[in-house]
Amino acid sequence: MIAIIGGFAGGLGLFFMGLNMLTQHLKSLTNRRVRQSAKKWTGSRWSACLWGVLAGAVTQTMPALTFITIGMVRSGILTSSRAFPVLIGGNIGASMLLLVVSFDIKLAVLFALGASQLITQVATRGRSRGVKLQALAATLFSMGMMVFGFVLIKESAAPLANHLWFQASVARAASALVLCLLIGALLSLAVQSSVVVMVTGIGMAMSGVLTPEQVFTLHVGCCLGSSLSVYLLSAHLKGRARQACMFQVLHNCVLAAIFLPLIVIETYTGVPLIKAALFTIDLPVGQLLALYCILANFVTSVFQLAVLNHVARLTQRWWPPTEPEVLSEPRFIHDRTLEDAETALRMADLEQRRLLEVLSRCLDKVRQGALLEGLRDTAKDVLTRIDEFLQELTYRYPDQEVDNQVSMLTRLRLLYALDERILKLCELLQATPLHEHLDQWRSGIIEGIDAVLMVFTDMLASEDESLFLISEQLMEGRGEVIRKIRHSYLRSESELSDAERTNVLRVTSHAEHVFSLLGELAQEYTSGFQRETERRAAVSAASPSGLPAPEGALR
Repeated sequence: MIAIIGGFAGGLGLFFMGLNMLTQHLKSLTNRRVRQSAKKWTGSRWSACLWGVLAGAVTQTMPALTFITIGMVRSGILTSSRAFPVLIGGNIGASMLLLVVSFDIKLAVLFALGASQLITQVATRGRSRGVKLQALAATLFSMGMMVFGFVLIKESAAPLANHLWFQASVARAASALVLCLLIGALLSLAVQSSVVVMVTGIGMAMSGVLTPEQVFTLHVGCCLGSSLSVYLLSAHLKGRARQACMFQVLHNCVLAAIFLPLIVIETYTGVPLIKAALFTIDLPVGQLLALYCILANFVTSVFQLAVLNHVARLTQRWWPPTEPEVLSEPRFIHDRTLEDAETALRMADLEQRRLLEVLSRCLDKVRQGALLEGLRDTAKDVLTRIDEFLQELTYRYPDQEVDNQVSMLTRLRLLYALDERILKLCELLQATPLHEHLDQWRSGIIEGIDAVLMVFTDMLASEDESLFLISEQLMEGRGEVIRKIRHSYLRSESELSDAERTNVLRVTSHAEHVFSLLGELAQEYTSGFQRETERRAAVSAASPSGLPAPEGALR
């Protein structure tokens, strides 16, 4: 019994560690082309379902496939609406394995773990694509850890099915459909694989221990147990990841709502329904019961595909995206804007300006005493999308708007540095202990930087060159204020410990760098506005009768 408990504990530990690693490494592996490929593969419901059937047949366990899909949703490879058909197909693929002998995927998982190490060794020796290969190896290793965790749980619970006392208990409890339903739910929750439980149940039916109706009920119980497993393991998830989890839970609940009443009616009233229809086919009992499992998932999947848009809207309403998910989603850059170079640059510029709003939200979290975990990677995700967008733009239009492209890349570099500085500043401010003198100082730092970000955002919206000249002076003045604050606190005779003085020094140093970066950003925008003014003047001078020249005349 201790070995069984240890197997459960180790399996859950591997699962949660693998899930967290999978999300992080998928983010580093994700780029524009990967997202486009995933969009192409899951472009239609049917292609997404086919990929799900294949994935379900390989993993044999829907909880594992559900959380692998969640990792893709959290990393941005899949949207929640595109993940739904994958999960629908996965349920069909997992049930199809009941027609054949359930093979052991432990060996395949071990090969995958070994292959990840081999890829890592190759990546460390490579030069051009070493980073991407390392991310791929880490992703493969994380997926292997997750699936191996489920395998470990399954193997820990498997010895129970071989004990005569356990089989006798199941046979006695199965005399009532309610108990059979409960047993199916508990076994599926313990073993983390409905396939394993159903293989055992079908084997007992072939030997005459269970009736077909009891196996039908056992399957419904397995679906409910699988839903409970996914629900419990996803309790800490929010937003789009939670949507994908709850979609799988809803799938199993819909299956139970459709087939459990039919089973009860046929069992207790004798009305010919599921059993009567299946047993008209001349096949062995085991194959007929496996065919029922496939049929149940297929009918439920067809129903969910028919109402998929409605279900997507409901999940969006019941489990809305989190604030970081909404902020990290690009608002202006997308594939259609790449059809015109000037429009694409304008959209990328608007996306860059929006980042100041994200950075201001980070300061709000510190002001409210909330954690930064949700917003930590938000600005970086948007910056990465902009970087990929500009690379694609340069590839498509190498000779157009060169000056503007260089300016955009310069701003991108400054925004990367600004994001890093503000995040570090927020972490230091959150780590600042409560102190009578430091509370006012801490609040002043937050309000000062936030006010400058808001002023800077308003200046960007106005696009007035004179205001940016004022903003450069404002940044220089703020830097001088920060230096005076630092000297006053460090030279004061207040009761500050050495650690608190060090924290004051680090915070003010980062604040000074923030104002310096904002000043450089203001200079870059000022230069950009000056170039645009000169370009318009040149276009106007080159146009006859002083009328505006056709778009792109000077390119």
